[in-house]
Amino acid sequence: MMEAHFPVFLRLLAPLLALAALLGASSPSSAQPGLPPVAPSFLTWSTQCVDCPRALTNMGDRSLRLDSRGHEHLAYGWDHLYYAWHDGTSWHTEVADAAPGVGGFATLALDAAGNPHISYYDGQQQAIKYARRTAAGWQIQTVDTAPWMVSGFTALALDAGGNPHICYTDNASFILKYASRISDTWQIEVVDSSGGAGVNPSLALDAAGSPHISFHDFAHHDLKYAHRTGSTWGIQTVESAGWVGVSSSIALDAQGNPSISYDDVDHAALKLARWTGSAWDIQTVDDSDWPGQFNSLAVDSAGNPHISYQAYQTLRYAYWTADGWQIATAATGEGTATYTSLALDAATRAHISFLDLSTHQLKLARQAGDGWQVEVVDGAGRLGMDNSLALDAAGEPYISYYDLERGDLTLARGRGGSWEIQTVDLVQDTGQSTSLALDAEGNPHISYLESTFTMLKYASWISGTWQIEVVDHEGDVGAFSSLALDAAGNPHISYTESRARDLKYAYRTAGIWRAEIVDSLGDVGSYCSLALDAAGNPHISYYDATQRVLKYASRISDTWQIEVVDSANGVGYYTSLALDAAGNPHISYFDNAHQSLKYTHWTGNAWRIQVVDGGGVGEYTSLALDAAGNPSISYYAATGGDLRIARWTGYAWQIQTVDSVGDVGQYTSLALDAEGLPHISYYDAANFDLKYAEASPLELTIGVWLPLALR
Repeated sequence: MMEAHFPVFLRLLAPLLALAALLGASSPSSAQPGLPPVAPSFLTWSTQCVDCPRALTNMGDRSLRLDSRGHEHLAYGWDHLYYAWHDGTSWHTEVADAAPGVGGFATLALDAAGNPHISYYDGQQQAIKYARRTAAGWQIQTVDTAPWMVSGFTALALDAGGNPHICYTDNASFILKYASRISDTWQIEVVDSSGGAGVNPSLALDAAGSPHISFHDFAHHDLKYAHRTGSTWGIQTVESAGWVGVSSSIALDAQGNPSISYDDVDHAALKLARWTGSAWDIQTVDDSDWPGQFNSLAVDSAGNPHISYQAYQTLRYAYWTADGWQIATAATGEGTATYTSLALDAATRAHISFLDLSTHQLKLARQAGDGWQVEVVDGAGRLGMDNSLALDAAGEPYISYYDLERGDLTLARGRGGSWEIQTVDLVQDTGQSTSLALDAEGNPHISYLESTFTMLKYASWISGTWQIEVVDHEGDVGAFSSLALDAAGNPHISYTESRARDLKYAYRTAGIWRAEIVDSLGDVGSYCSLALDAAGNPHISYYDATQRVLKYASRISDTWQIEVVDSANGVGYYTSLALDAAGNPHISYFDNAHQSLKYTHWTGNAWRIQVVDGGGVGEYTSLALDAAGNPSISYYAATGGDLRIARWTGYAWQIQTVDSVGDVGQYTSLALDAEGLPHISYYDAANFDLKYAEASPLELTIGVWLPLALR
């Protein structure tokens, strides 16, 4: 009878085994001692943005245009494509393309009716795109599916009939391409395929609609110029002395003669080349304070050139008069004046848009009499680095994180799917290396680094307000902070002293902070992670950079016991430590030599080490144990820019990709809820956002998995 039913059992089991394989279960290995087998549960994931301001970067030299009334229009973006315009009183903004990862290298043109047309890059689809706004809304087309454009801009111009023309870099082989739309069909041609050509092109059309393009030849470090006559492209080298033309901008005078502004890297100068009809006339415009990057050129009705550009911490504006070059400073400040775009109004007053990297804001400078008016058009941010996640008793998430743009420590509290954002500490540049824990009442406590004065700080939410304390200010302290609360709610923190390269430990008793050195033999303490056992004794995993090994320290009876856990060369980056119910340590970490995720745990007699996942994965690990002591690890897969999770089933590691949209998964922090389901906070490096993912079990029914023969 058993023999008759055995094949049926196999047929029932086969679909489940197949599903396990599809979801990434690794090759079976023997069950770990002390970890009982558990049935694999298949998870579905939902992800959301926690704190996601606009991401702005890489605007083209023609991202700013003026309409017939002299009002500004701007195209920009990175996480999405945005369009902004000024009505003479205030700014208005809208999303032109809401797809993720679009809007980089944007260039804008206005047609005769004042309608905007934008060329831009889609980083997700690796495509050149074109958008135009009509009465029906934004119409979006894919022009070309080019490879990743790490150093290329799109450049757009409209001919007299309103037809778009776009040039761009195909970085697969660094060739310059040109696309024109005729009767709603895109015609694509190669302008220069000499190898290394086509970087950062700038485009202008003459009265006959013929294109003129300036660009950089990366292979030879030359400034080049291309002009199409009929169906033939003529290509010239404008200047080849040194490294020139990485940033260039082209404009035509009334006769169609080109002028090109560009940077001369070797001589730290801004230059201008004008075509005389037979040769290029080259002038040095400015050679003080490393000028010339992010330049944008316009030619006035008299044929005189005007240039906006970056010099050291300044936005500058140069223009030609009968007395020669006149140079003015339009704005100053650290990080000012990247990605400038210049336009001249009917009175030849300059309007300059630029990205201020010190605040990550898109700004506009207007020439007003003898001075300049500067205003903010739109803001952006970089949020979510150094984040730490904890769940309260109701399973609601709390995330502490660092706001890079404002230099603040911030806390996000989840409330039924929405988020409350609160600034915890805004003194100077503070909030890196955050670590979050919740006390028995659900109040958040955070350890973190204040970078300005290089000290370790601690914030606790008490009676509706933040109490902030300095834990340690001796030396360069506070990096890699890791916080845990004992049964009485007292904080304990492991961290590094970066100057002496020591591992340190601090704890508070009776309101007094006490700090001690745990390990000072060599360069130690990086990537430290702290956990407390049931008796409140501290345990710390960390990296020894001198020996390039993973180490573990535990304090018993006021004495630190230190041992090497994994002595393979280059292991121990991004450690994460947890203790099971018996007090045995479990550690996830990155093997830098083999670019793999590893996991080890103490069996009671020895350290058992496993490779969990390989092939350029395993950074930013975060480890948590379920009620049965089975580990889950969130981590970053650098090869694809993905967030992954590995869960031990009792027999094998089940590996799943949680999020693969963009470059996601750095700075992961993992927590398990009361049902053992994972929740992960992490950083979206493509869009500079803080994101959060939570899992729910995949519902399986016997009707789904029962073989057809048995239904």
